[in-house]
Amino acid sequence: MKKLKGILSVFIVMIMALSVQVPVFADEAGELTTIIAPRITFSNFSVDKANIKPGDIFTLTATVYNSRSQTVDDASFKFSGGDAFSVYKGSDTEYVSSFSSYVTVSKTFICNNDTAGGSHPISVTCNYSYSGGEGSAEANYSVMTTSNSTVNGN
Repeated sequence: MKKLKGILSVFIVMIMALSVQVPVFADEAGELTTIIAPRITFSNFSVDKANIKPGDIFTLTATVYNSRSQTVDDASFKFSGGDAFSVYKGSDTEYVSSFSSYVTVSKTFICNNDTAGGSHPISVTCNYSYSGGEGSAEANYSVMTTSNSTVNGN
């Protein structure tokens, strides 16, 4: 289990911020004001099932941090399980009206029947707005699966 956590944590590193905007506005007195965009990172990924095989249902949870003082508004978190996993019952997107420092998001998946054993990525894309514009961030997390195999032909 410890080895599995080590392997899974390596794939968390693929976190990147996209299209961060830093607008400059004039306030009422005509002074220029710079709006610093939120900095979004993903951390603490986990799945609620240790051994995932085709047909299994599991929930992926992640904590999303904003390391700047600017509040994140109208955040949408789109989850994609690629060829290995499908969102189970419902939309592939979670919505959060606003958050300042962090928020926890989760999505339930089903492991597709033709998924081979091994490491398979799930991506999470966050699109959001803030008082100075819009931004996005993305992270990938790899989930280990085992194959459905038979023993002695049974």
